[in-house]
Amino acid sequence: MAKNAVIGLVAVGLVGIAAPAQARLCATVWEHRDYNFSGDWWQIQEGTDLGGLAEANWDDKISSIYVEPRCRLTVYASAPRLAASRSYDEGGTAYVGDGWNDTISSLECSCW
Repeated sequence: MAKNAVIGLVAVGLVGIAAPAQARLCATVWEHRDYNFSGDWWQIQEGTDLGGLAEANWDDKISSIYVEPRCRLTVYASAPRLAASRSYDEGGTAYVGDGWNDTISSLECSCW
């Protein structure tokens, strides 16, 4: 039994060394403006750069945004990023406003 425990520890140690660093959460977005951060949601990892949200099934759906500390989410009204843009820094935005609700088509998220 002791032999199995030691082999298990060695295997876990090797996996831990070889595993890549876990991606950092950058922001969370929600659809449905009437629900203040509720409804369907999507967590966006640091370094995410999507020229078109259709591939993630989130094109023209975002209504609420929460950005993690020391991060910035930049959203665009078109894909690929040819129209208006707006940046959100850390904190929550319960409703992105009538001008941006259900119009976001691409985004990028970064942290420092």
